[in-house]
Amino acid sequence: MENASRALTIAGAVLITILVVAMAVYNYNKISGTADVYSEHFDSIELEKYNSLFNPYIGRKDITAHEIISVAGIATDRNLGTYVFVDGICLNNYTNEPRKEFLSKNLMKYERQDEMADLSVKNTFSFDGIIYSSNGMVKEIKFKKNNV
Repeated sequence: MENASRALTIAGAVLITILVVAMAVYNYNKISGTADVYSEHFDSIELEKYNSLFNPYIGRKDITAHEIISVAGIATDRNLGTYVFVDGICLNNYTNEPRKEFLSKNLMKYERQDEMADLSVKNTFSFDGIIYSSNGMVKEIKFKKNNV
């Protein structure tokens, strides 16, 4: 009788251990699922924040050379695979000298044909397109020089 009692005690302890392990596995799965959802939500917020750095240029026709250099600097600093093009030339890898040269060639100028004419702006750029990667991140943003 003593052996049967001891066997029941051991069996009970084994069942309680199995129940505790099952509850731990269930809670782990539940918590990790919540973490995955949070991670996906966080990633989408970060993606929106990153893309919002480029949104102000969409559709514009009065972009300055300084703004384009700033956009290229953002893309280069973040190093997330976004490239900035002006008339087919990638500006991401421009060092200080090429940037200075680009800026000096494209200083914004105001001109008037005669005293009665409106001011016209020279050396501005227009938004020319944007390409997104498969995950929705800005992959390329393109500008073209205005022919005014």
